[in-house]
Amino acid sequence: SAIHRVTQPPKDQRGHNRCGVFYFCLPNDEVVINTLLDESPVLRKAGVQMAHALEDAPTSKEWANARIKITGMKAKFSKEEDEGNMAVEKVGKVITRWYR
Repeated sequence: SAIHRVTQPPKDQRGHNRCGVFYFCLPNDEVVINTLLDESPVLRKAGVQMAHALEDAPTSKEWANARIKITGMKAKFSKEEDEGNMAVEKVGKVITRWYR
């Protein structure tokens, strides 16, 4: 799972009921998590790059264990790399930049 943000609907839709659909997927432990460029011509056409070098891509088990390890920790975001509008989060070998 990833950190995500829930925002208010547009003003003209705020009086209506909303329904959310949530889909959770946890691959087998040995599955390597990376961008599926080989399988997606749409991503390739859009210029999307691999999220991780092949040797650095985490397995599903490594990712889940790293996320669990930092759950509830206040220091999961790097203070020295916080540049005002961007925070850096490290989960295992994966570094993510979150923009505000």
